[in-house]
Amino acid sequence: HIVVLPNPAENYFTVTHSLNQNQSVQFILFNSTGKEILNKNIFSGSQTIDINNLSNGIYFWQANTSEGNISNGKLVILK
Repeated sequence: HIVVLPNPAENYFTVTHSLNQNQSVQFILFNSTGKEILNKNIFSGSQTIDINNLSNGIYFWQANTSEGNISNGKLVILK
């Protein structure tokens, strides 16, 4: 289970997962044209990600583990 908050986001968002603490999650953020904008491995239960360098718009995210895709969704950035 993956949670991305706040949504819409302004300067940052936090990714939280409820997987085993020893299991990492690869979090990938894409822009509206499908270009990969951000790729982070989240090793603990949550991580805050700074998005001050991103423009307003709709972004799509995907979360993967070593076993494959576990979740995806949409993130709105509104500053």
